[in-house]
Amino acid sequence: MAEATVLAEAPQSPQPKKRTRRTTAAQGAMPNRDTKPMAVSRMLAETGTSGTKNFAGVISDEYLPALSAYQAPIVYDQMRRSDATVAALVAAYTMPLRSSKWYIQPYDDSPDSIRMADFLHDNLWGFGDQTFDDFAREAFTYLPFGFAAFEKVFDWMDGEWDGKLGWYKFAFRYQNTRLRWNFDPVTAPGGVVHRRFRSMTQLAPPDYRSTDIPAEKLIVFSHNKEGDNLDGISILRAAYKHWLIKDILYKIQGIGLERAAVGVPFARYLMDVPQTTIDYINQVLQNLRVDD
Repeated sequence: MAEATVLAEAPQSPQPKKRTRRTTAAQGAMPNRDTKPMAVSRMLAETGTSGTKNFAGVISDEYLPALSAYQAPIVYDQMRRSDATVAALVAAYTMPLRSSKWYIQPYDDSPDSIRMADFLHDNLWGFGDQTFDDFAREAFTYLPFGFAAFEKVFDWMDGEWDGKLGWYKFAFRYQNTRLRWNFDPVTAPGGVVHRRFRSMTQLAPPDYRSTDIPAEKLIVFSHNKEGDNLDGISILRAAYKHWLIKDILYKIQGIGLERAAVGVPFARYLMDVPQTTIDYINQVLQNLRVDD
């Protein structure tokens, strides 16, 4: 008999049903694929602002009046000059940086990059009336004060770089002479107005005249800058409360020692002193009181 071969097909698993996504009220409607793309001008526009509280150039992000824009440089200067611990802290920050070896790294090994690095090196270390360490020492004052500002002063170089304009010095501008930071309103392509740093107004002795130093001539170091707050945040900000309490306690303790730490008064006299003198001395000693 001929054998019959029966081929049986393997049962197929049922196809899963397609799940439809239901849109809830919280999710909102599905985006319309026919929506036109956002215009380039809107993509380039700055929609919001940094939120920095800048009133007529005076930054007011600090909540403590004693450390406001004009008071903070005075207080931080007192802290770093009068407290040995604060002075040691600032030195621990700045001295390793000042003692480091500073140099100019060429962009690549091309002759143009090497020559540019040589130019910058000669400009910073061999030109002008300011040493690089002097500049670094003043620049690192941005740590205790929160910021440091310099005005770029130019002059014509000579020798190998004859005819080229170089940095003659970076003139330091004391923190307590900063009057305000000036920002200009700029209209973005989308019509949004934002602020752009324009200049720093300085009010300094001996003339005490308001002088605007343009941003193009300024070098500003800001520690922990947030938003448009060029004042930065001093490394001493968190220590101010503790320094203030300690300073007050020192004064109270000094007053107490001056008044109360008088010891036990006594007097010596010769054997032949009259009795009236002895009585007078005893009266003076008995009448001594604390706080007198």
